[in-house]
Amino acid sequence: MASLAATYHQQGRSKEGEELKVQVLELRKDVLGERYPATLDSMASLAATHHNHIGSFVPWDALVGWHPS
Repeated sequence: MASLAATYHQQGRSKEGEELKVQVLELRKDVLGERYPATLDSMASLAATHHNHIGSFVPWDALVGWHPS
């Protein structure tokens, strides 16, 4: 799914790619946990997507509601 999201972005289908990245992140959080490296990679990817769209930094915890315990 993550590869498909990247493909969507390359094709100019940014909204679809972003929606898929959110799904990937939620699945990884549910299955792997919030601190698993692949989950953190998904958080970083989604944050980068938002950065590219709005042109400014958005902290990933603001995007996903995650806060360290």
